[in-house]
Amino acid sequence: MSCFHKTVTRIKDIDKCLNVVDICNNVMECICCLFFLEKHKEVVVDKILEELQELPYQITKIRISLNPLPENKYYYSFDGINTILYNLFKSSNKKYIKSLEREAAYLKVYYERNSLFTIPVIQIEVLFFKRLNPKTIDELLKTLRTEILYFTSSIGDIDIIEIESYNQLAELLTIPLIVGHPEFKKEGVLNEHRFSQEQIQQMNYLHSFSITKLDMRNVLNNSQLELFENQIKAIKTENEKNALDVKVDDELIETLFEKDDGTNIIEEESEFEDDELPF
Repeated sequence: MSCFHKTVTRIKDIDKCLNVVDICNNVMECICCLFFLEKHKEVVVDKILEELQELPYQITKIRISLNPLPENKYYYSFDGINTILYNLFKSSNKKYIKSLEREAAYLKVYYERNSLFTIPVIQIEVLFFKRLNPKTIDELLKTLRTEILYFTSSIGDIDIIEIESYNQLAELLTIPLIVGHPEFKKEGVLNEHRFSQEQIQQMNYLHSFSITKLDMRNVLNNSQLELFENQIKAIKTENEKNALDVKVDDELIETLFEKDDGTNIIEEESEFEDDELPF
């Protein structure tokens, strides 16, 4: 895929960044591309702040660290992250479900450097714009210490954050970008650790994920949870384009080796045995 900054030249075009992010063969090395990705994320945050009728007094933040351990390899994918979120909110407690269904919640998924690993850690955060009920928090903590610990090999945490200004809230909603990290190249560390090409592609497109509002009615007990629709569509478009480019290249090669009578030089030569060369 070519760098989109060659075609996206105005700030008002930054929405295009969401669909074109696997760029320069390493999304984190091109300053121009990083600029547009960052601007897109800022626009999303600004829109959330504009739609707020009042500043929330407190935010309940759930944070899960997905460490790049061999047993977590599957979860470095869109389906893997969906699975973790599904299990986080899975419950048969009707009061718990009812209390969360009506809450405003936002999802952050981003990379974070960690000196213990050569591959960045995936951080998953869910922000509720209020202090959740103590019983609800207890239920979530129990899940973090059982199912989520089993999946991620790390204990998530829950914090209550006092909100004092719109700037503070904007900072909480902003998704950071890792700059200059070579892991995401198709021939880089992910490939060396035998991540599939599909996973590597998805992990590149994860950089385009912006703060997203969760429909808790759909999230709770929904085993078909899908939160990366835009990224999946973009990957499909990229793959279709690449397949078309290969087809065009093949047709060009055939045209170059085609004789005036329509026969193919390569096919004609293949008819001769090794000891019957045509010269």
